[in-house]
Parts: sequence; structure tokens; C-alpha cells
Amino acid sequence: MRIRRGVTSGPPFPWYEIGVMRTANGLWHHKHPLSTRPSFDERVRWHLFHARACGCRAVPKHVAATLRERGIELPTRGKA
Repeated sequence: MRIRRGVTSGPPFPWYEIGVMRTANGLWHHKHPLSTRPSFDERVRWHLFHARACGCRAVPKHVAATLRERGIELPTRGKA
């Protein structure tokens, strides 16, 4: 089965086939989608868990500011 750009083999799970594994932790992203039109609190919670589990990108500035206001320490990026 041809997946993309001539790649015919890979991990035996479907996330690779649908292109989710483009990031270092694509499986985490696939299992933890951010809902459509989330509330701000849902976004803050998702970004906090994302930073702890994946850290593939920085937490948005407005989310980081909210976490600091709430007294929650930001995880160090890439040190999950």
C-alpha cells in the first residue's frame, strides 16, 4: 500500500496512513483534539496538557499569561 511519496512501509497503525504522524508526537495530537469552537478555559486546559505531553510548539502568549495569573507554572518546552 502506498502511503505518501513512495513510502510503502511504516508503523502498523492507521494514524500514519492519514498523515497524523507528521509531528514528533502525532499520536498524542490525534488522541487529544481541541474541540470545535472551544471556550477559553477549554483552550487553556488543552494547551497546558499539550505543553506537558508534547511541547512541539510554544503556548500562545494569551494562554501563558492566563496560566501565570492563575498561579500555574508553565512546563518547559520539550522537557515533557
